[in-house]
Amino acid sequence: MDLRSSAQEAVYCNLCETALVQIYCDTCLTNLCTACVGEHTMMGEPTGHQFVRFQSRRPGQHPNKCLISTHSGKRCDLFCKQCQTQVCSSCIASGSHSDHKIMEIQQIIEFRKKKAANDKRLINSLILPSYVTMAQQLYNELDHIERKHEEVVREIVKHGELKHLDINKTVNILKAEADDFRNIQVRTLQQEITAIDGKISSIGEVIDNAKNVLDSQSLIVVSSYESRCQEFKMLPQTVNVKVPQFKPRMISETEQEAMFGSLSVEDVQTEVVYTEMPAALYSSPLKELMEEPEIIRSIQSCHSACLYSVVCRGNDMVFTTGNDCTIESIRLTEKGGSKMQRARTESGNKPWDITLDKDGHLVYTDGDKQTINLKKNDKTQTLLTLDNGNPLMCVIPYIYIPHIFCM
Repeated sequence: MDLRSSAQEAVYCNLCETALVQIYCDTCLTNLCTACVGEHTMMGEPTGHQFVRFQSRRPGQHPNKCLISTHSGKRCDLFCKQCQTQVCSSCIASGSHSDHKIMEIQQIIEFRKKKAANDKRLINSLILPSYVTMAQQLYNELDHIERKHEEVVREIVKHGELKHLDINKTVNILKAEADDFRNIQVRTLQQEITAIDGKISSIGEVIDNAKNVLDSQSLIVVSSYESRCQEFKMLPQTVNVKVPQFKPRMISETEQEAMFGSLSVEDVQTEVVYTEMPAALYSSPLKELMEEPEIIRSIQSCHSACLYSVVCRGNDMVFTTGNDCTIESIRLTEKGGSKMQRARTESGNKPWDITLDKDGHLVYTDGDKQTINLKKNDKTQTLLTLDNGNPLMCVIPYIYIPHIFCM
């Protein structure tokens, strides 16, 4: 349907709700009048909005209006995950979506696009290279099998020619047997090649779909996106191929027919080994480890310019050291603030590293004095003195004296 020519009821600005809509924000999926464009631009990132004339917006985008006639065209800013549909405040109040997970429309769009971006990165960095590499290995092994089988056949023929004509029958039997093994292995590898090529083709479709989702502003396109990475979680890893070896044996004339030789079929192998991709790479919540880190909280420290070591005690205490003799303790408050205290090492030297003992008391190393020191109740106790080397501590919880590594 052409939005510019079809008859529509009046649509109003989502901000002032009084003026008729004239502008549409493609980024936020918001209807605006010309007077409210400036105010809307200041929301979020100033350069992150894309505006078009309302009549020029693309079909299929979020209509920003409830589709249920009894709700009088109320604005839809929410999305029901169970029902996979947009909802308004009246839809929520009606109870028809009780116990359903409700999310903001923009949150859904950002989540799906983020998911598509992660899938694209995972496919391009791991899945596709794995399949492409395996496809090349299979082609190489196919050539290898052909060459090796030709060598085996030549050995059989050469050994058969040394014998009397009456053993030609045995030679032909072994040649046929070797050809059978070759055919089986070639057929197996060709089947794997066909399967791998099909996977690569499917992966290309997934990449194209992810690109379309990333480039799309359509709610229908974005919200219908489903990850297919789990289809490819079994990644090709190695191809194990072993060909039969001919074992020639010089025998007497009376034993030629029975003891001419045989193929070592017990070691023949044609197999492609798959290994499952770690679930952490394609499923929540561990998948988030692949994504960009989120800053939860910023803490000011006297060592911000040159921070060496950080150790935490529980969720409300942080110790830091820098390029001086100061050890800073920062206690975090519930209101988002912090209280700082500073202490000096007993020798006045810079601490090489810090950790906590099993009781939560601070332990630090003095590289110049070659000591490991416990700081408890504002008093410092030397736990250990080393003869040489610079002691560095690794943090191992619940060990009273940390492991020491001399460098």
